[in-house]
Amino acid sequence: MHMLLHDLMPMEEFFLSYAEAPLALRQLAKRIEPLYEAVLETVLLCNAEVVFWGCNYDDALTWPAFFQEEITPWLKRVGERLHTADKFLLTHTDGENKGLLPYYAPTGMDIADSVCTTPMTKSSLAEVREGMGPTITVWGGLPGAIFLEDSMSQGEFKKYMDELLEELGNGDKLILGVSDNVPPDANMDRLEQVKQWIKAFGPVRPSQSTCNM
Repeated sequence: MHMLLHDLMPMEEFFLSYAEAPLALRQLAKRIEPLYEAVLETVLLCNAEVVFWGCNYDDALTWPAFFQEEITPWLKRVGERLHTADKFLLTHTDGENKGLLPYYAPTGMDIADSVCTTPMTKSSLAEVREGMGPTITVWGGLPGAIFLEDSMSQGEFKKYMDELLEELGNGDKLILGVSDNVPPDANMDRLEQVKQWIKAFGPVRPSQSTCNM
């Protein structure tokens, strides 16, 4: 169903159809299901340790009820099959996550990829980590806008990163990185600064709490 929304239909047409002709959409989704089953069977046989499945959630476009009904069952199905094959499930969570945070852990996902945070979304990295819970590894947390000089001054950038690093706790279940893409006009010196700050932070610190809010 999410593929119909994301790839196969104009968005407005999908939402109208979802409200006015849900049975027809469900029949179409059911016809597509064998393709996804075949894809899943194939990736279970490959050597990859991490499988990327599902992407581009947003609490307005894939609102909580839709996420629970149309997306969660497939993520759970895929996650369970991957875990039996000693693989991890990664899914791409680069949209507005605030309203969806309580619904991620029940899917069984292992890695939330490309997490975008304030000022580009409504949640800080600390809030995202708290909301996703202790079992999900958050990958991302550095929105591309903070590397743009016309979006954030150097002083604002330094303050932003000081606060972010202060909230990392022991740093477990976190792969800190730029969410989605580094903008083409990014200040590369800022990326170098982030690299040095991460090196100074070091590896996971087991003696500290997971996420200090």
